[in-house]
Amino acid sequence: MHNAFIYGTYQFIGFHLCTALLNNGWEVKGIDYSNEFNPFTEEKRLEVGRNANFQELSSGEKEWIPASERPFAVIVSLFDFFMERNEEQVLNDRALKTFLEENFLKESGKNLLVLLLPIQFLADSSHSGNGDLSSFLENLNRIKKNVLTLYLPSVYGPWQPSSFFSHYAILNGQKIDYAGSREWRGDLLYIEDALSLILKQLETGTVGAYLLESGVRNYWKNCMEELGVEIRRLEDDQSEMQLNSKDIKRLQIKNPTTFLEARKKQKEHWAHIDIGSM
Repeated sequence: MHNAFIYGTYQFIGFHLCTALLNNGWEVKGIDYSNEFNPFTEEKRLEVGRNANFQELSSGEKEWIPASERPFAVIVSLFDFFMERNEEQVLNDRALKTFLEENFLKESGKNLLVLLLPIQFLADSSHSGNGDLSSFLENLNRIKKNVLTLYLPSVYGPWQPSSFFSHYAILNGQKIDYAGSREWRGDLLYIEDALSLILKQLETGTVGAYLLESGVRNYWKNCMEELGVEIRRLEDDQSEMQLNSKDIKRLQIKNPTTFLEARKKQKEHWAHIDIGSM
């Protein structure tokens, strides 16, 4: 299977995954749900648009993946929508619901459904903040085969949006009073490291549920302390969350990118874009 469909192609994880798959010889179809002009989206569109293996679709197209072109890895990064507080896009997109129902509920085809979820979704919905998406996820739980679910902690790197607390911390390295972030504060992965784990699962066609980890205890907190950041308050108390990960397999980075090297790459990327508009 070397064909992928990505819902939310120009979002943080979605875009990095799109470029990584293209670089590995995959053919990728993608949808950008936003109709608003965004200079960063245009820059991303130019980057992947030069690749002959990429095709951008519109949400209004009748059939996103014709039966003759299957099998596909259908990738939906709810992680991106959750972090951007844009769950309404997923909940209100009838085309997406119809597409998932026809390809995974009404028929047991060869397509693989790949769900990228924030680690908070392993907690009870009353504590995780995913209440708006709970019904959507319950419907997807009816799919009993051909599903790969990957739970992600906080992820950072180039194109990381400002909805992440660590975005400001890496950029400013100072006292931050930022209560709006949903970012998980128990672990942290550099985007390239996270992609290496995701790609390995996609290349092998693996199914099941997995939690991606750095393998370092309190790594997010350690990295923030390395920056000298004083965290004054945050919106929720994640310490009260009980993660139900008993039946979840764990995937750890063997040779992770050092925080020093990773944040250097992120700052170099920021130097080439208008970070004030992110």
